[in-house]
Amino acid sequence: MVLKIAALVLIAFGWIWWFRLSGLGFWILAAKHSDEASEFFESSPYWYIGEKPVGVKVSGPFSFYMTTRGRRCKLWCDADAVESTQTEFKSRIRSRRRSAL
Repeated sequence: MVLKIAALVLIAFGWIWWFRLSGLGFWILAAKHSDEASEFFESSPYWYIGEKPVGVKVSGPFSFYMTTRGRRCKLWCDADAVESTQTEFKSRIRSRRRSAL
């Protein structure tokens, strides 16, 4: 019985660890803060909205409702900047939360 509980705890921690590293947390955060995310995507030189850029190695397309444009758009991100830009956005949201307290 103890081994089953330990295995379930390990699976739960592994799932949480994977979830945080996978980028899903970023998209959930972006959806919750869609105004800030839309502004972030539009102001970032690493995110491309609408058409896939030519001559740039990108990840995507990702589909996101852009509140600044009032419609769902396709997004691409410079493949070398995905992780760093997601981390930057998460940090911005966390700092706004802290300053609101």
